Amino acid sequence: MEHASELICLGAIYVDRQRAIAQGEKQVWVKKGAYQVDWKRRVVSESEDFVIVNKPGGVPVHASLDNRLETVCSCVARVLGCCELTAMHRWQLRPP
Repeated sequence: MEHASELICLGAIYVDRQRAIAQGEKQVWVKKGAYQVDWKRRVVSESEDFVIVNKPGGVPVHASLDNRLETVCSCVARVLGCCELTAMHRWQLRPP
């Protein structure tokens, strides 16, 4: 039972596609449509094989069970009319 409680605290247990939470714990859900970003302006460069995006802070890159629609990959894919994009690497630019 201790192991199950630990998994619940880590957010690893789902029941009916809802994350189980420990008794007394509060859970915060991001409202759908919370990321108001002009994704077309965030595209720095694109080619047949690659898209370079200036990702705003706080927006997830990869889908989770809680949110599959509001990720950088899915939002940019919708704007560009692609079926799917996959993140390859995080590239930090340093000022000159």
